[in-house]
Amino acid sequence: MIARPTKSASLYVQMVGRVLRPWQGKRDALVLDVMGASTRHKLATLADLTDLTERELTVDDGESLAAAALDDDPDALPGPRAVAVDWQDISLFDDSAVRWLRTSGGTWFIPAGDILYFLLPAEEPGSYRIRRSTPAEGVRAPSPDPEYPLEFAMQWAELYAQRAARQLAVRGAGWRQRPPSVKQLNYCRFKRIPVPPGATAGQVSDLQAVHQASARLDGYARAA
Repeated sequence: MIARPTKSASLYVQMVGRVLRPWQGKRDALVLDVMGASTRHKLATLADLTDLTERELTVDDGESLAAAALDDDPDALPGPRAVAVDWQDISLFDDSAVRWLRTSGGTWFIPAGDILYFLLPAEEPGSYRIRRSTPAEGVRAPSPDPEYPLEFAMQWAELYAQRAARQLAVRGAGWRQRPPSVKQLNYCRFKRIPVPPGATAGQVSDLQAVHQASARLDGYARAA
């Protein structure tokens, strides 16, 4: 979990690199960036590592970028066909003006006060359903309950959240730049949520929201 802001690209790479180090039997890693450092910095991409930016790459129909890169230069990555790339483009979440956060279990959600709007993977790969969660009613589905591609699912969830509590749902709200309140800090201390020095009210609110949403949503998402 990245819970401290940084303007240093090398420090960001160092922090993320700790969980990305290969180890026997290790297949994947989950990085939770609750401070938004990933919106400022980036890691090396497949194109960076294989120097694909300086030449054209032919990708056949149905072929992944990783497979095409290995066909183009078998020495570019260690062990031809030994490395599988499984990734999700999260730039849509990072670039949104709405306050998308992610639970410890990987569920994307928008906090709107006590209401949480979140995305639930649907049966069709790459499609999602929208869910609404409140402490009193639990998780409820809309009616009708269609499957949407990611971009459309995000747009509908953002619309619902902004109608419910716009000032709490958007990243650019003025209150987010203020110092955290005593109530916020006491809550984090009671729940043992680490608060980095210099964190703003918005950043502390994100930490609280991730903590609460993880408890409310992750069990439901696993069972769904």
